Amino acid sequence: AVAFVQLNKKTEAIKALENGLRENRENWKMWENYLFIVIEEDYFAKAREAIQTIIYLGQHSRVKGSYLRATASIAFESPQKDRLIPQAEAMMKFVTSKVPQDPDFWDAYVDFVDALDDHSRLGELIELKEKECRARMIVGWEHDKKICEKLKESIRFLDELLKKDGCDEKQKQEGSLFIASATKKIEICLSN
Repeated sequence: AVAFVQLNKKTEAIKALENGLRENRENWKMWENYLFIVIEEDYFAKAREAIQTIIYLGQHSRVKGSYLRATASIAFESPQKDRLIPQAEAMMKFVTSKVPQDPDFWDAYVDFVDALDDHSRLGELIELKEKECRARMIVGWEHDKKICEKLKESIRFLDELLKKDGCDEKQKQEGSLFIASATKKIEICLSN
């Protein structure tokens, strides 16, 4: 497969990896290599399968939020997007249910729902953004300025969502309390 990629024969590389995966479905590294190529070649179903298999194999750290975004982007840009977008959302739900502590997965899911541009899903979008923020607030986060900066960006986005028309009062109150608490912690982190 590597030789085919070097020769820019990606279709042949995909076939070689698929043959290898038929023999060894437990090889996460082969699945990861397969994922890179099928994303590059815009194969939505194959990318989704690779992501889900890597996670099933317990190698979730090998999957990045950018891979989820790229796979979802294939669905959005496809002529069959009406069929693929629900499948992309099912993938997002699967990944975040299996690995709820990864903030980049939640962030990719937020980007996905935001890209749908469906105002009736504002409450869900706010909830997803809060989950992303909570996932960033893991033990030790307050000693890592890079995580604090990313959390600050996420909090700013959440605050903007809460100000939109259609956000219910209970969610605004709960969200505002969360933002106030997180903002204090972020200020302490960034001042150290």
